[in-house]
Amino acid sequence: MASKAEYLEREVKLKAALDFTLPDFGKVVGGGTIRLPEQALHTSYFDTADFRLWNRGLTLRHRRGDQGQGGTWTLKLPEKAGGSTLNRTELSWVRRPGADPSGCHPAAARGYPPSRAQ
Repeated sequence: MASKAEYLEREVKLKAALDFTLPDFGKVVGGGTIRLPEQALHTSYFDTADFRLWNRGLTLRHRRGDQGQGGTWTLKLPEKAGGSTLNRTELSWVRRPGADPSGCHPAAARGYPPSRAQ
């Protein structure tokens, strides 16, 4: 059985001058930060041959790290923009390596199997 999670993604586009310097975020988080080891992420996006997901504002991706684990499937659902932010619900679940996304959200592709986007 796959473990599932639901998140609200809030996207904001910001602009900064070329000479802008980031502040010390250690002061913001109260106690410092911890640098995690770098890892390479491998991401593939999927859709039906006739772009049914894209045309409905849906995004389906599979992302895995460089450690060979099964990876995470994420389905982003369409939402309307609200002011300066774009809020989208993300449904994520972990599946075994090589598993396809069939059944992730049956209404999304309406019976058309997703395949890797080119």
